[in-house]
Amino acid sequence: MGGAEFRDRGVALVLGLAQADGDLGGAGDRASLEVDGQRVLGELPTRGDRWSNLGVDAGAGLLQPGQQVPGAIGGIAIDRQRIFAAVVGSALRAVAVVVILAVVVLALLALAWRVLIGGRQPLGAVIGEAESLTSLDDETGAVRSLQSAVLTLPVDELDTIWSAPYLERLARTYWRFLSRATLRLIHVDYSERERSIVLLTQPLRLLSFHAPEYEMDRHHGLVRWRIARGLLVAKRGRDDDGYLQIEVRRDPDEQDGQVKLQVSVEVANFYPSLASWLPRRFYDVTQSRIHVIVTNGFLRSLQRLDLAESRVGRYRDEPIA
Repeated sequence: MGGAEFRDRGVALVLGLAQADGDLGGAGDRASLEVDGQRVLGELPTRGDRWSNLGVDAGAGLLQPGQQVPGAIGGIAIDRQRIFAAVVGSALRAVAVVVILAVVVLALLALAWRVLIGGRQPLGAVIGEAESLTSLDDETGAVRSLQSAVLTLPVDELDTIWSAPYLERLARTYWRFLSRATLRLIHVDYSERERSIVLLTQPLRLLSFHAPEYEMDRHHGLVRWRIARGLLVAKRGRDDDGYLQIEVRRDPDEQDGQVKLQVSVEVANFYPSLASWLPRRFYDVTQSRIHVIVTNGFLRSLQRLDLAESRVGRYRDEPIA
C-alpha cells in the first residue's frame, strides 16, 4: 500500500470517527466507513464499489449520494387527516352522549304523559302477557334485547289489518312512536336504500339501517332492518349481522270471536359503541334503558290499533302468501 493511499484512508477514518461522536449527524449516529471491503461503525454503502468515497475534500457530507444520513429522532410522521377524523368522531360521540342524557329525561316525561293521557282513548285491543329481556354477551360484546306483548282483539278487526300493507304501516308506526316519545328530537330519515335514526340534524345519525325486509303469511309477519352503521354502533357491528325487527304471530285458536296476537320487537347482534369506550353500566342506564322504555310504550300504544300511513308504500293491497 502506497504512502498517499494510506494517508487518504487515514484521513477518511478520522473524519468518520469525528462524525460518529460529534453532532454532524446527531447523537450516537453511525458513519458509513468501509476499509478493504469491511464495514466499520456504520452501514454498508449503497454503491457496490470497494472504496468508501471519503476523500479529504468530502467535508461534512461523508456519506455517498443516495444514502440517508441517520440522525437523532427529531419528529415522527403523523397522518394529520386521520387524527382530525378521529378527533371529530370522538367529539360527535361526546355530543351525542350529552344529548342522549337529556333525551332520556324528555322521553320519560313524554312516555308518562302518553300513558296517562293517551291511554284514555278508546281501545281496539287488550294488552297482556308483556315480557322484556335484555342481555349482553361478555365474550363478544353483542347485545340482544327482546320485548313482547300479547294483544287480544276481535277476529274481524285482525282480519281487516292482516295484510302486507298493514305490516308496512306497523313498521312506520314504530318510527312514528319513537319520534313522538322523544318530543321529535329524534326522527327517521328515509332514502331508497336506508333508514336513519337522526338526533336533531343529519351529522348526528345515531343508527342507520338497510332498507327493510318483509315476510308475510296467514299466521306470521315480520319486518327486519339490518344495522348498517351510526354513532351508537361500534366498528365491529357495522354492516354485520345485527338487526332490528318487529314480528307478529297470530294464534290459530279463536275463542268467542276473539283472537290473540303476539307482537315482539327484537334487537340482536348489536354492538353498542357506548359499551366499547365507556363502562357497561353507563350503557345499561342510558341507551339500553331508553330502548326498553320506548319499545314497551310502543307495544302498549298498539291497543288503539292506530297504524300510521307508510312513507314508502311498497305494498299496495298485495294478497297474503
